[in-house]
Amino acid sequence: MPLERMPPVSLTVLGSGDAFASGGRLQSGYVLGAGGWRALLDAGPTTLAALARTGTAPDAIDAVFISHLHGDHYAGLPFLLLDALVAHPRRGPLDVYGPPELETSTFAVLELLYPTIAERVRERVPVRFAPLNPGDVVEVAAPGSKLQARGCRVTAFEVPHATALTCLAFRFELEDRVVAYSGDTAWTPALPHLAAGADLFVCEATLRDDPTPTHLSYRELLAHRHEFDARRILLTHLGPEMLDATVESPFELAQDGGRIEI
Repeated sequence: MPLERMPPVSLTVLGSGDAFASGGRLQSGYVLGAGGWRALLDAGPTTLAALARTGTAPDAIDAVFISHLHGDHYAGLPFLLLDALVAHPRRGPLDVYGPPELETSTFAVLELLYPTIAERVRERVPVRFAPLNPGDVVEVAAPGSKLQARGCRVTAFEVPHATALTCLAFRFELEDRVVAYSGDTAWTPALPHLAAGADLFVCEATLRDDPTPTHLSYRELLAHRHEFDARRILLTHLGPEMLDATVESPFELAQDGGRIEI
């Protein structure tokens, strides 16, 4: 009897803007879905609004992967936990993966914003933090989903973005499909390895022309295009220069609310 083919893997763009919400775009966030399992990749401060706009219930998220501790990438996580305490109590656990400092920082922010709430969240919300370091590999699956037997293998890559922080990129291997996500990064030779053979590579391109030590530019990616064999490359974290660009490009530009199936 032939093996059942895995349902399509999808990526929904919650926010494709930079830290300043340039062009009115929401801040970083993506929902990766496969076989009934949903993972949130980064959680900018606009995450709850973006989930509502795309019709995704917060308690439908099984796992969260945070690339680094800049506010436009994780400031929505305290609100996701607050939502689980007050508005949408969870029936299953929420697994949160990210830099080793993520748990302490998340609860410190939550306590600062809503004094005494952090302790209640710890007591009542079934959240489990799992620290990741560069090179770590984890196997994740959601009870009741088709990933229960098949699994999802996630590899964390180190990328150069902020010297004082652990900055990660992620590679998701879901049976025969691969999705890679750069997080925020300057150019590094690790990027072609991160995206090797990927069906979809979600890559930041904050800038258009001038490179910096902290972010990628479109021109750098174009110069290194021959090093990538990913089937689709989706540019995101778009700053004002990129939003004003009117050039033909071999890359796709992310749109808030957009959905890709692979």
